[in-house]
Amino acid sequence: MAVRVEAPLNVESVITLDRARRHYIIHLVDSWRAGRAIRMNRETLIAPMEEGWKYTARVFLDSPFKRARAASTSARVQSKGSSVEIETSEVHDALIIEL
Repeated sequence: MAVRVEAPLNVESVITLDRARRHYIIHLVDSWRAGRAIRMNRETLIAPMEEGWKYTARVFLDSPFKRARAASTSARVQSKGSSVEIETSEVHDALIIEL
């Protein structure tokens, strides 16, 4: 099964297939915010306080699937045919697609 992800340029995606559980896990990482930590001294790394930036990613599969859900409870997931759309503001979120 082929999987394609469309996401903003600053969002990295990693696709893994769990054959035993028959599902894909698509990790989405907002690399712009994840890399903006500030080093205060040699031992601390503090991320700046900011509002979450919402982004939308779309996942296209070439075969039907049973259902899709997000790892976070704040994300919105919507299935349309053989594609899934996720809207989230998490730095790291994941989309779980059951086959």
